[in-house]
Amino acid sequence: MKRGWDLMAVCCVFLPPSQRFAPVLKNYLEEHLNRGEVMAKWCLRNLKRSISSGVRTFIPDLTEIECIMGMKPIVLRIYFPGGFSPAYYELNLDSLTTAKEAVETISSKLQLVDSAYNGIYRYENGSRKKNDTSI
Repeated sequence: MKRGWDLMAVCCVFLPPSQRFAPVLKNYLEEHLNRGEVMAKWCLRNLKRSISSGVRTFIPDLTEIECIMGMKPIVLRIYFPGGFSPAYYELNLDSLTTAKEAVETISSKLQLVDSAYNGIYRYENGSRKKNDTSI
């Protein structure tokens, strides 16, 4: 039974249903939620977000899948350059968190005035990736 719920959780995040099937799936999850199935709540929450976000354009990695099946957040450690205090911030994400939401969360936590001027960049070996863009 657990393997079935694990698959359901992954599908609810990465494969939003058609408009015709969505009400049927929501009803199924709500019925199981009323029976006390913990994973049904997790699936329903992610299903609602994936329907509003749409289909993903990239393949999920193993960490994402493990976090979904374990109902855990993805912990991302973001480092700040130049002696900024704190030196890093740990951000709890899920597979449906957008980069914009991450920037807004960090900006709020650091009490920055306007998140529109901030971005997240990926660095490897001390230099910014060429194909990387800010938000």
